[in-house]
Amino acid sequence: MKQKFWTGDPKLGYAAPGVCSFPANLKGCKEPVNLIERRGAIGGVQVRNFLAPGMGKVAIVFTNRGNVEFCGVWLGSGFSYDLLNAALCIN
Repeated sequence: MKQKFWTGDPKLGYAAPGVCSFPANLKGCKEPVNLIERRGAIGGVQVRNFLAPGMGKVAIVFTNRGNVEFCGVWLGSGFSYDLLNAALCIN
């Protein structure tokens, strides 16, 4: 089910109300995965919520380490990219 508020505009960096919504080319998945990403931080804690509505899966990550670079999944590398490959694509 596609939610209106989860529709990101590619002309705006896939921004949607309060989230980024974009197709991700994860190396372990056969087809691009539509992702909804929400970022946050408070009191030295970073939070990332990744929803894959078409797969019925969610990954939520918290860290209190300020030096963790989540990087962008769309770059095809980095912590978030590796995490989502493992969580969503590898059976």
